[in-house]
Amino acid sequence: MDTDLHSASPTVAIGGVGGSGTRIVARLLAKLGLYIGGDLNSAHDNLWFTLLFKRRSVLTASDLEVATLFKLFCGRMAGTEPAHLDTTALAELAGRPRLLHSGEWLEQRRRTFCDTDADVFRPKYWGWKEPNTHIVVNRLLAADERLRYVHVVRNGFYMSASRNQNQLQLWGPIFLDREVEITPRDSLSYWCSAHKNAIACATEHPGRVLFVDFDELCAKPVEIAAQLAQFIGVVPPTGSISAWRAGVELQRREVRDLERSLFNREDLEFARACGYEMQPAAAAREARA
Repeated sequence: MDTDLHSASPTVAIGGVGGSGTRIVARLLAKLGLYIGGDLNSAHDNLWFTLLFKRRSVLTASDLEVATLFKLFCGRMAGTEPAHLDTTALAELAGRPRLLHSGEWLEQRRRTFCDTDADVFRPKYWGWKEPNTHIVVNRLLAADERLRYVHVVRNGFYMSASRNQNQLQLWGPIFLDREVEITPRDSLSYWCSAHKNAIACATEHPGRVLFVDFDELCAKPVEIAAQLAQFIGVVPPTGSISAWRAGVELQRREVRDLERSLFNREDLEFARACGYEMQPAAAAREARA
């Protein structure tokens, strides 16, 4: 990828299964001085990324198409007005309603993306948060050697009982290669599949993927925040981590004891191998110590 569309610093992306705590990490990026986009929702999702990549058809797109769209996205984020702005491609992406997003909603995203007079500047550091990033991050890492990825993980058993099952609905049938139901069983199966893919991505791109466990972030927020700043190569502005810590609720929640027969045995074994149980994270870690 051409480097003239980037700032001089590494770019960082945040992703994870929906509800894993990516919003809190995105707020940390903002406190560290990173520009995270000009079209965000209340969860700090970068909706330009959503427009370009949150669609099932991206899985069958060629590497060239993905790289081209990512170059377009990087140009917008880095504060340039790329001469290759493909308004036709953007119109096509916005003109096809998708599962979870209407055509009107997508068209609004296209308009803010193309309105380069609204908020264009050249940030020193920039990054983005969109949970679905993990779906295509391996291809994005291959397209840009300076990209760094933060994968936020939360106890899979807690996630299986969460009300946020949008990713299971959108990607589950593809990841699991079968019809899915919005149940703890299928939710855990999807969580395992997504986590395995993230592990494989970290293996393929050593040193460029950082796993942030939500419970550890709650237990050691300042330490984990400093680790993330070091990972993306920024020096935290004075007081930024303290300000972030004071402005967010970091609370580990108990994982209710679900009936184990609800889950596939392979999923149970994988989740446990990753260190997760159907009990409070602190208790689980003490039991392993």
